[in-house]
Amino acid sequence: MAVINPYNYSRPKKVVINETNKIARPRMSVKNTNKEKQDAYLVQKVMNAKPEELTMMLYEGMIKFIKIAKSGIAKKDVTLVNENSIKAQNIVAELYSTLDKSFEFADDWCSLYEFLDEELVQGNLTKDEKRFDNALEIAEELAYTWREVMRLA
Repeated sequence: MAVINPYNYSRPKKVVINETNKIARPRMSVKNTNKEKQDAYLVQKVMNAKPEELTMMLYEGMIKFIKIAKSGIAKKDVTLVNENSIKAQNIVAELYSTLDKSFEFADDWCSLYEFLDEELVQGNLTKDEKRFDNALEIAEELAYTWREVMRLA
């Protein structure tokens, strides 16, 4: 049985993985670094993933970036907090913008994503760890729920 995916997105045609907007299709050569190999693996993983797996990757990425932002607060590294908070906010924006509004629960998820985004923005502005804790709790619950949906499908 296939998972009914409430998101409207398709496989990306080009994958951008760095700030210079360089397409992440590294040539495989003997001189490739570990980073280039990891990038190539990530590109293949994304390009070959089913839509429901892409959603799971987004949830996992959001959790990772929220945790890194939280660690930046402890380290008093505002750049680390800012960069990773923005990455998590971008994922929330992607999930929000691709949500199929025809599903009956779409309004509830939109409200949840709006709250999640507000917690990330305010946590970034005030460097308040409690805001990131709230966002992390929601993100982990969303990921758990999505993982269960995939398992049951």
